[in-house]
Amino acid sequence: MKKEGGKAQPEVKDELHQRKIMLCVWWNVEGVVHWKLLPRSQTLNADIYCAQLRRVNDAVGRKYLDRQHPVIL
Repeated sequence: MKKEGGKAQPEVKDELHQRKIMLCVWWNVEGVVHWKLLPRSQTLNADIYCAQLRRVNDAVGRKYLDRQHPVIL
């Protein structure tokens, strides 16, 4: 918004940044293996990271049933 004869005044949009959520994506050379949207305002911590690693391992196991080697992350 600009006042007459003055500089433009910035408008703060508080609600714009409150809607951010984190997307965690795991992929390999063939594409996305697993993805997860974290709940609003939640950050990634060790417990969530370990749980995601277990889900990625399970997803790889289901996707590649004929694999001969374990998953190495």
